[in-house]
Amino acid sequence: MNQPSNRNNKADEILEVLSMLNEHPFVQQVNHKKGQVPSIISYTEDQMTDFKMFLARSGGAVGVHLELRIPEELVFGSDNEKALTKAITDAFPKSTRLLCTKHLKDNLKHYLQNKVGVDVKERTKLMDVIFGTEGVVNADNTIDFEEKSTAIKWKPQSTPDFIRKIYDCVLAQFFHLRGALHGHGDFVLKPSEMHYWFQISCGDVNKTKRR
Repeated sequence: MNQPSNRNNKADEILEVLSMLNEHPFVQQVNHKKGQVPSIISYTEDQMTDFKMFLARSGGAVGVHLELRIPEELVFGSDNEKALTKAITDAFPKSTRLLCTKHLKDNLKHYLQNKVGVDVKERTKLMDVIFGTEGVVNADNTIDFEEKSTAIKWKPQSTPDFIRKIYDCVLAQFFHLRGALHGHGDFVLKPSEMHYWFQISCGDVNKTKRR
């Protein structure tokens, strides 16, 4: 009985994201192909203006273009360690990354035992919920994954909510940037960027945005 509801929730998320394309200033493009997870391109006009100014000043983001041809079926397995993941993604962007269940299990066991100090009973129970025969890692599909995840009191946030949170972060970044341009707020310009600093008066409040 729960399966249609879960499917509808995912469909509703996609429909909401598509509606944000026309209604939300942060969502610029949505690519949705059959059988694939939708890709969402988001940026503000201020971000694009800033990027264009950077390219105009630097003469281009890169001076030399190099292309590395790799097989489409190239696959890497890891425990999702940050530095290794970033290196693989940067060096082989078209490759497939797989998570090693054994390493993830060992990492969680070490964290619960040595970092958090969870007792043996609770640790064993949590490990079984995630890595057991009927655990989260053995979910057959998205619906099964969500149902199993409820056992550990965790649920991923919806895509529209995630987009809105990123948008709020972008607005906050530009707010602090504009403050730094005229010496207000908690942030200051780097010495190499001080030529952008200017003093602002009450009659010139709107100049900050134009600059």
